[in-house]
Amino acid sequence: MQTATKQEAEIDTVALPHAFTVGSIGILAYMLGNVLHEGMGHGGACLLVGAKPLVLSSVHFECSLDSRLVMAGGTLVNLLAGAVLFVLGRLTGPRYPRLKYFFWISMTVNLFTATGYFLFSGIGGIGDWGAFIQGLGPQWLWRIGLTIFGAVTYLLAARISLLELRPLIGSNKEQRYQRAVRLSAIPYFAGGILMCIAGALNPKGMILILISAAASTFGGTSGLMWATDWLNRGTLIPYGPLPKPMPIHKSWLLIVSACAIAIAFIGVLGPGVRLAEPRVDSFFKKPKAGRRFLLIVNIYEYLRSISTIQAVAGSFCPSLLPLIRSLTNSLSNAAVEPALTMPRLSAIFC
Repeated sequence: MQTATKQEAEIDTVALPHAFTVGSIGILAYMLGNVLHEGMGHGGACLLVGAKPLVLSSVHFECSLDSRLVMAGGTLVNLLAGAVLFVLGRLTGPRYPRLKYFFWISMTVNLFTATGYFLFSGIGGIGDWGAFIQGLGPQWLWRIGLTIFGAVTYLLAARISLLELRPLIGSNKEQRYQRAVRLSAIPYFAGGILMCIAGALNPKGMILILISAAASTFGGTSGLMWATDWLNRGTLIPYGPLPKPMPIHKSWLLIVSACAIAIAFIGVLGPGVRLAEPRVDSFFKKPKAGRRFLLIVNIYEYLRSISTIQAVAGSFCPSLLPLIRSLTNSLSNAAVEPALTMPRLSAIFC
């Protein structure tokens, strides 16, 4: 009896994860998932279709070409990263508990982000996959399909996450739930708050914070908060092979490094980085038919504005009406000859 009690106390002492270390690993995982989604996912797809990346931030990516591959790229890379991190976690032994935990929380964040996007776009009709399905047929049918697919894959991701968490929480019936909650809730709040702070610096406005930052973190990874309840429901998540959990001890080097990276992440990707200026096509690079149409529209708008100028100026100063008419007539003649417009305007005003 005393031996059993001693073992339980020993398990509790070894398994108690250091909160700040867990939080630091968590924000590293969230930043990694974000960069993979926006940078490697959307950005890599943008390069693959031959377009030019324009803006990269923590909540959005801008490409010079709208493409379904660009829209889907973020989710696809998160799924691929989740699979790779799953393998890396399996290959990491008990001698490296912090590294194993990093692979686990990174895998979970990537899988929840990817599968949660299907569910989010299916229900709300917005986001990457909401844009992806535009023009592909009945929207209601696509949205129902996305919702069902997202719900099924999200639940599957939650189960995989809990199964891979078992070496970190041990097999003690009363304590594994407590450890699982600690290892899940701390990164959930730390990562979510970090992403919302970064998103608040984005000049695009609050709508992106709500749709991308808050929805993809607090909403998309919400499984970290409720999936741990499955540990208390019979044999839904069986006990792991290791009776003792892997300890996650304090590491000030890791904590300071994570804080420094987080500050750089917020300062750089919060407001966003402009990678290139959007291309503005020249008038004369347009097809001939398009040039003629634009020319007619521009001349019409231009002549209409000139007539307004003559009427307003003449009513206020009738004595200057002949001079004003002469000036505006010169501008009107220049407008119908696009190749000579700029030289004539410079001759008139200079």
